[in-house]
Amino acid sequence: MNPEPDRVLPTLTAFLFGLGLGVGGTWMALPREGPGDAGDGPIAQGERDVTTPAPPQAVTLLERTDGSEREAAAPLIQAAPRPGAVAGVDVEADAANAGEDDRLKAFRRSLLDTSTVGRRQYLTLLQDLTTEDAPAMMALFREMAQRGHAVGDYDRLFWLRWAEVDGAAASAAMFARDKRFPETALSNLAIATWAKYEPEAASAWLFAQEDIPLREGMTNGLLEGMAEYDPAFAMRFLESANLSTRQRAHGYAQIARQHHLQQGLDAVGQWYEEHAAGGRDLDQVIEATTGVYARAPFAEALGWADSLEGASEHAMRTRNQLHARLAYDRPDGLLAYLGGEPGAESLGGVIPLTERAVSRWIQTNPGAMASWLEKNREIRNYDLVAAPFAAQVARDDPAAALAWADTLRDPALRETVKERIASARSAGR
Repeated sequence: MNPEPDRVLPTLTAFLFGLGLGVGGTWMALPREGPGDAGDGPIAQGERDVTTPAPPQAVTLLERTDGSEREAAAPLIQAAPRPGAVAGVDVEADAANAGEDDRLKAFRRSLLDTSTVGRRQYLTLLQDLTTEDAPAMMALFREMAQRGHAVGDYDRLFWLRWAEVDGAAASAAMFARDKRFPETALSNLAIATWAKYEPEAASAWLFAQEDIPLREGMTNGLLEGMAEYDPAFAMRFLESANLSTRQRAHGYAQIARQHHLQQGLDAVGQWYEEHAAGGRDLDQVIEATTGVYARAPFAEALGWADSLEGASEHAMRTRNQLHARLAYDRPDGLLAYLGGEPGAESLGGVIPLTERAVSRWIQTNPGAMASWLEKNREIRNYDLVAAPFAAQVARDDPAAALAWADTLRDPALRETVKERIASARSAGR
């Protein structure tokens, strides 16, 4: 039930490891007794905006065959077999690259060799990439894609490395390639990588571009890179730049995330206190902060939310939003924590929080909720999680609900829940 983590701007090393390229019963059942997260290239001639300089060569991550765009998304390790490919050598390719220099030939051989040796060789060659290599590399990827070779992931690695070597050139080439579109992943990757090292230069270049749709899309990448460079720098940029509400929300989310990654969870809470009290962009600040805490360990997330109890109106809103996110995204884990944690019953807002989580778990997997309760009859706070379950089951199966109510330990609570079930039964007649 845990959510996937936000997309993370990859460094080259992290991206490589992500690719594997680095070296070496139903809920109505009665309870039983007892316990139991391009450019030019194949673009048709005449399509290019002549007011924008073209990149030196076409980029081939996107193939253009019928005037439309589609990603060449074949997985890196599933390259199509090629006649004549022996020990990483493509005979046809060797005949075609007689005029290439030794360095480009080495790149070609590493791309054609789909073994681990070939992949490692490609990564080694990328470490020495220069901006002068880029035109020939783009042409090479275009040629190989046209011949049916699966090079999409290698192409992405090339763009990532080029953006590290020369962010201005890589961003300009990608902007020229993608200027007809509102946003693309590689355009954002290029500007984000540049902004990690030179945020002022990257920002100045991007906002000097006149193609507004793509510029607005690439702003997300710019904000990601800035936040990784320095969350405080990114915050100053947000406060001074004329950005849309959506862009500002994205920026706040990246800043909160980087505070967490660079300084720890407490730093996110401190950032929230500094900026939520001011009132500007309060909704975005709350969203960004709760987005981080919603993925944190339950003890830390709920402890922080409890510290906001009664502090102010915005603090109450924040606590309620965090509770809602936890109950919606992680109901099973949350109920397991609340059911066994000493002191959970004394947390602020724990009753409505538990009811939300029970409701969500019943909606998504009611049989699992019933089974879990049967197996955990001896947990410390059993009544806390079983009482709302019995009450909610009553809407569909009053008999099962009464059976669950009979398992409650506290006699007073047991009678209260039974009265609620009887009332629900009467209302349903």
